[in-house]
Amino acid sequence: MAAIAERPARVAGKARDALAARGLGTTGSRVLVLGVAYKPGVSDLRESPALEIIDLLTAWGASVAYTDPLVPRLERRGTVLHSVDAPEAVE
Repeated sequence: MAAIAERPARVAGKARDALAARGLGTTGSRVLVLGVAYKPGVSDLRESPALEIIDLLTAWGASVAYTDPLVPRLERRGTVLHSVDAPEAVE
């Protein structure tokens, strides 16, 4: 169970490492999270690891957006995020 609980932090860390490998810091970088619902085909966010990933990346200074057609809107720490309909258009 501990390994499962650590996965979101590990994924966020890998994103930070990928940015660093390209000479970029997390602060000021834009990150797009693909999918935030807990299970495929369901809009349920309870226990979604994507929420912790978003929180960590945001805390590290990244500008985080997400795309998920099942979750058009979500609120994280007082900020409302809206799903990006066309991720390729995010600038």
